[in-house]
Amino acid sequence: ADLSKLEGNRANSHGGGFYARGKVTITDVNISGNTGGDGNEEHGGGFYAIGLKSDIDLVDVNITGNTAEEDGGGFYATARADVSMSLQNNTTIEIKDNVLERDDSQGVLFTAEGGAKVDIDASDSGQGLDISGNTYSNAGGGADGGAFFAGSGTDVKINTATTAIITGYGNDGGDGGGFYAGTYAKVDLT
Repeated sequence: ADLSKLEGNRANSHGGGFYARGKVTITDVNISGNTGGDGNEEHGGGFYAIGLKSDIDLVDVNITGNTAEEDGGGFYATARADVSMSLQNNTTIEIKDNVLERDDSQGVLFTAEGGAKVDIDASDSGQGLDISGNTYSNAGGGADGGAFFAGSGTDVKINTATTAIITGYGNDGGDGGGFYAGTYAKVDLT
């Protein structure tokens, strides 16, 4: 199916594509080419989810080519936000070609902190998950979690139908080139 587009948006603060504190359901959309931040250390290129009532359900959605000034090139979830990605009609979930601009940032694909829950389920597809081409624009030091950052108390599940390749860029001085799991974080990759 052809996907609708949420693209080319810029937020001077958090969440280039959108900012959510409540329930958001998005189906059949490319979230691409969005920018979160104006040089003031902002988060979430594709989107930013915050708050106990923040429940983001993404079905047949791709998150590609977004840029964040600081953390979460693809997206940023915090304060016990709940983000789920699944497939219904498409064959692949794409989280690729996202960029972080600061070299001491965390999680090019996504950053989850403050007890957030992230569930990416590509198990019902024939091809699975495409996580590729995510980069830091400034190759410096101090970044944790090259591909994704799971902060204290978070719960991250990534379930694929076939073999998934998760690649990250661990900068000099940072911890976890592939991913970083903080205190009491739970990460389940299958």
